[in-house]
Amino acid sequence: MENDSKIKQRWRKLLDQISEQAWVQQLKLKWEELDHQSQTYVKIASISILCLFLGIYTIKSLWNVHTLKKELAEKTDLLNLIQSASEERKRLEEIIPGNGTRENEPTTSWASYFESVATKSGIEKTNLTIDAEKQGASTEVSKEALIDLNLKHVNIKQVMQYTFQIETGGRPVKLRSLKIITNPDFTGYMDSVLSVSAFTLKQKEGS
Repeated sequence: MENDSKIKQRWRKLLDQISEQAWVQQLKLKWEELDHQSQTYVKIASISILCLFLGIYTIKSLWNVHTLKKELAEKTDLLNLIQSASEERKRLEEIIPGNGTRENEPTTSWASYFESVATKSGIEKTNLTIDAEKQGASTEVSKEALIDLNLKHVNIKQVMQYTFQIETGGRPVKLRSLKIITNPDFTGYMDSVLSVSAFTLKQKEGS
């Protein structure tokens, strides 16, 4: 209570000092010279100007917040992209150190590799056709080969098993798209086209 009383006394003293200023006295005289209608107009104008400044300040503050949020989102996306690229690099280096395969794994062509995975998935070689490789993206770390794998007369279980084996196998392969073509004879067999990206880590200097 004592502190509140001291604060009130200071405010009164400050207001008294301001009211004693010459320019304040002049404003009071000018105000008293105005008629009631003019005083009303001045009040309305003053309130309007105050609201205008408050509105501009609010809009500017909201815009600054929006800009900061946008910058934060952009930096977060960039950070996630860098982390994802770093993780992908580590994964490639762990899977294919230097020569494009696991250590002690014999070097084979992609066609031979996909054929061996098909055999493990219960798919006959005659039911698999591998299109020619197309060059994909190339970075400082790896080279990408775009390959279409055509499966004929297979069931859904074989397709899912083959897809799983490809993406979790010993070489870095990513499934880009999977197209299913059902046969109209209702036998349960179908044709399928798997479009994949096959990655090979580039040889490091001095390795």
